[in-house]
Amino acid sequence: MWRDAGLLSKGSPIINTGFGGSTAFGLNHYLEDLVLRYKPKQVFIYEGDNDIDAGRETHNLRAFGYHFYSNLEQNLRLRLFIFQLNRVTSLEFA
Repeated sequence: MWRDAGLLSKGSPIINTGFGGSTAFGLNHYLEDLVLRYKPKQVFIYEGDNDIDAGRETHNLRAFGYHFYSNLEQNLRLRLFIFQLNRVTSLEFA
């Protein structure tokens, strides 16, 4: 569970569906259950460390990010998306 996720919300309610052991590919598979069914206005994703530890290439994780964002934009019409890969110090804004 992402215990300090509330720090990102600036007072807005947060639905924390984070869990340990997740992977970028698993998140895409469970997108409906973890994200879409809540119809959020913003989505914050912290993902990638388990994928990197499993030996997945970062270019595959980047492709996942674009695919995931496309799903969010298409289903929720979201404009703000933050995707952070662990072991990378910068955030990418789409």
